[in-house]
Amino acid sequence: MTKLYNIGCSFSYGNCASKRNQLCDIHLSPGTLFADHLGIEECNIASPGLSLDGVLRRLYTFDFEPHSYFLVGLPPSNRFQVASTKLRNQRKVRHSQADKPRVSDKIRTKLASKASESRKYAFAKGPLIPDDWFHTWNWIDTSIKNLDIDEHLNYYAFFHIVLIQARLAQLGRFWLYNTVEPHMSKSAKRSEVLKLKNSIVQSSLYYEPTNCMWSPVIVDSSLQVANDDTHPNHEAYKLWFEEFKRFAGV
Repeated sequence: MTKLYNIGCSFSYGNCASKRNQLCDIHLSPGTLFADHLGIEECNIASPGLSLDGVLRRLYTFDFEPHSYFLVGLPPSNRFQVASTKLRNQRKVRHSQADKPRVSDKIRTKLASKASESRKYAFAKGPLIPDDWFHTWNWIDTSIKNLDIDEHLNYYAFFHIVLIQARLAQLGRFWLYNTVEPHMSKSAKRSEVLKLKNSIVQSSLYYEPTNCMWSPVIVDSSLQVANDDTHPNHEAYKLWFEEFKRFAGV
């Protein structure tokens, strides 16, 4: 049976916030809208906090139906995953404002405060995935001697996007988009990193490669989950999908 596999981080995973500061019992994601448009089933294997290497790992370790479609939201480049001794919690109740996108652990501790109800429960009713023993860390918080952090994040992003596209080409028809970081707007200093960037197919396979889903939400606060949460709500997803479906051409 043909399916639409939805893969990515929290922006891809979706939530239960129909409007800003308004929870509902329906979990909606970009994949939900696309699958409904195609008239097929969505299989949501995205996860809040997922990284680029996490996306690539799932593309190699999940079993997919043949001839299926893939909608992949590319997570930010500052994250990476490590094998853990604890299971990942897919349905997260967030008790603070500390897990905002693109925030380092040092800043995260300063942001800790009581979360609004919408922020607390927006991601608590989403789909589950099989046991996941990988947790996400942050490159910005690592201590590596002589690390060029900006160029490393470019290298990490471009290399993984090349690998993700190569794997998807083996699996079925696919579309990529950026979640919280416009990857292809970044420039590279090193020739090898530039070659990796130039190896990425940006035309009909990559929706708005120099933009990201987060951009309109930052501009218009009515599109966010809550006053204290800048993830996109259902209204934001619907607006985004109207433009995306014209790009996808299906």
